[in-house]
Amino acid sequence: MKKLSTVLCVCFSRVSCALTLRQKEAGHLKNLFAILILCFSQTGLALVCGEVHRTKPRELVVEENWRLKPSQPERIRVAVFNPASAGRHYVQVLSDAGFDPIVVVTDRLESMFEMVAKSMVKINEYPQRERPGLLRRRFSEWGRFFRLGGKGQPEGKDQPEGKNQGNPFPEGHYVFLPDFNGDLDLLADHLLKLGVKHVVSGTETHGEVAQIVGQKIYSVTANQDVILKALQDKAVLAKVLEKAGLPFPRGRVVRFVEDAIAFFIANGRRPVVGKPLDDAGARGNKVLESIQAIGEYFAEIFNHRTHEGKLVEEVLIQEKMQDREFAVNFRVVDGEFFVDSLIEYDKREVEVDKDKYKLYWVNRFRDPTKHPEFVKAALEAARAVGFKNGVVHAEVMLNSEGVATVIDMGFRPAGGAFEPAQKVLIGKTSVEMYVENLLAIEKGRRLRPVGKFPTDKFVATFHVANIDPKAIMREDFEEHLKSLLGDNYAGFVSRFKDKGGQLLNKSINLETMVAEIIVVAKTEKQLEQVITRLKELEAAGELVRTERGDEAH
Repeated sequence: MKKLSTVLCVCFSRVSCALTLRQKEAGHLKNLFAILILCFSQTGLALVCGEVHRTKPRELVVEENWRLKPSQPERIRVAVFNPASAGRHYVQVLSDAGFDPIVVVTDRLESMFEMVAKSMVKINEYPQRERPGLLRRRFSEWGRFFRLGGKGQPEGKDQPEGKNQGNPFPEGHYVFLPDFNGDLDLLADHLLKLGVKHVVSGTETHGEVAQIVGQKIYSVTANQDVILKALQDKAVLAKVLEKAGLPFPRGRVVRFVEDAIAFFIANGRRPVVGKPLDDAGARGNKVLESIQAIGEYFAEIFNHRTHEGKLVEEVLIQEKMQDREFAVNFRVVDGEFFVDSLIEYDKREVEVDKDKYKLYWVNRFRDPTKHPEFVKAALEAARAVGFKNGVVHAEVMLNSEGVATVIDMGFRPAGGAFEPAQKVLIGKTSVEMYVENLLAIEKGRRLRPVGKFPTDKFVATFHVANIDPKAIMREDFEEHLKSLLGDNYAGFVSRFKDKGGQLLNKSINLETMVAEIIVVAKTEKQLEQVITRLKELEAAGELVRTERGDEAH
C-alpha cells in the first residue's frame, strides 16, 4: 500500500503541474488555480519524500517545472532533496534565467510550496526586462517576495519573542540565499521578521560563507576556500569589518546607474570609486568625480566580461579615501600573526615599447614598525574575517588625522586577491631574469613560473598588458593571443567573444592585464636595481612613462 500511495502521489503531482502549465486563462483566476493545485499536490509530496529517503539521503525526489506564463521562456524549477538529518528536505528553486538558486531546508513541504506558488504570482507582475535578474536586481522586492508566505507583522515593528505570526517556515528552519553581492542586512531584516532564525549567504554546498545568526551577527568559518568566497564579495567583507568595529569605506552595491548617481549625490558629490564585483583584480576600478563620469563608466563596465566569460552585472560604489595608501603583507600560522612587509603604493605607469605591453605599480617597501596603525588595522581585519593560516594581503589607507581604514583584503600579497597564479622571479639574478622575461613576452613566449610566493623577500609588482595594437585586426589575431597567453588563453579571450563565439577584436582593451610579474629580491638593494634598470631603459627611449590618475586600487 505504501508503494502504491507513493506512485499515486507522484503521478498526481505531475498531472497537476502539467495542468498548471497548460492554463490559458488570463489574470487572477489562473494564478489562484495554480496556487490551489500546487499546494494540494505538494501535501502528498511530503509523504513521498519521507518514504523514499530513508535509504538514499541525497537522492532527487521530485522535480517540477512551472512556467510564469505559457508565452514566456523563463521557468521556475523546484527540486526537492533530503539531507542527512532525518525529517527535513532541501528544496532548491532555480530558474532558466540563470540566477543563483534558493535553497530552503524544511520539514513541511506544503508550506514551502505554497510560498513558491504565491511568489510566482508576484513574479508575473514584474516587467519582462526585469524578470531574468529578479533575485539579483531588487533586494527590497526580494524581501516582499518572502513576506508573501504570510501576513506577518507591519514593517518596522518587531514580533514578540517566540511568536512566528505569518511565518511560512516552521520554527528554527534555515533559508539559504544565493551568493549574490548585495545588501544582506535588508534581506536579513525581512526574514528575521518572519521568524526565520538562521539566514545564510551561500548555496547548498557553500552555506557558511557569511552567516547571520539571531540579530545579524556575521561569522566566517576557518576554511580557506570559504573565506576566499567571503573576500570576493566586497559587500560581505564590508559588513564583517563593520561588525568588528573597523573603519571601511561607505559604499553600496548597485545594478543601475541611477542608484550610483544617488549615492554620489548623498556623498556630497565628492569623488567615489567604482568596483565591478564580478571582475576581480582591480580591473575596471575607477575614480568617478562627476555624474557624467558615472554615466560613461556604467555604459562601459556592463559590457566587460570576467575570465569565466560572465558579463559584469553589479558594481560596488564606495567613497574615495584620501591620502597615502599602504599594503600590509603578513602570515597567519595557527592564529599567530607575523608581519612580513609594508608596501607604500608608488602609483606610476610605465609603458614598455608602446606597441607591446605596459608596466604598472612599482611597489616599494617601508619599515612596518614605523607604521603601527597600518599593521594594527590589517591584523584586526584578518582576525575579524577569520583567517587561521596562510599569507594575507590587506590594503590600508591612512588619512591626515592618522586614522587607518582597511579598503581591501585578499589572500595573496602585492596585488589583487583573485588573479591567476603569478609569475615569481627569485634569486641573485632577479634583474637579469626580469629583463629576460620582458624579451620573452615580446617574442610571444610564456613567462616562466618559479614557485610559491616567498614571504621573507622584497617585492616589486608589475602588471603587463602585452597586446599588440597593430595585431588586433589581423586575421591571425586569435593565434597571436594563444601564443602570448598559453594556458591562460581560454579564460582571458572568453571576455571578448560574441554570442556566436566569434572574437570581438574591436572590444580588446589595451589596458587589460594579461600577465603579472613579481620581481622578488633578497635585499632592498636588488629591488632598487630593477627600478634603476627601468630608468635606464626610459633614458634610452625604450620606455615612455605616463601618469595614471584615473585608477583606484
